[in-house]
Amino acid sequence: MSSRRLPGMFIRLATPGDLAAIPEIELAAGELFRSAGMAEVAGHAPPSPDVLEGYRSAGRAWVSVDGAGQPAAFLLHEDPDGTEGAAHIEQVSVLPRPRTADSDARSSTTWASGRGGR
Repeated sequence: MSSRRLPGMFIRLATPGDLAAIPEIELAAGELFRSAGMAEVAGHAPPSPDVLEGYRSAGRAWVSVDGAGQPAAFLLHEDPDGTEGAAHIEQVSVLPRPRTADSDARSSTTWASGRGGR
């Protein structure tokens, strides 16, 4: 599956044009940790363009886009042992907009539930 439409959002594989937005999302999301007294977490550097391209070209970078088609969240995953359908979430970040974050959380739960997750 390369895309999924959920209420209020669209989740799809990242394209080359999406990659520039991922560090911006990561840095914005990190500021929430800084404001919660977790500056060390906020200080983590976003993945490099080469790392992001590696995830994208392997089909392991996903974005959630808003109504204007702009990335509002991303997820990077690894295939831990090559088993089809198995995945390890390496990184997930959401722009700190309450509606987007709440919607992404509900949608992620719906997506996982449809695949036997909880």
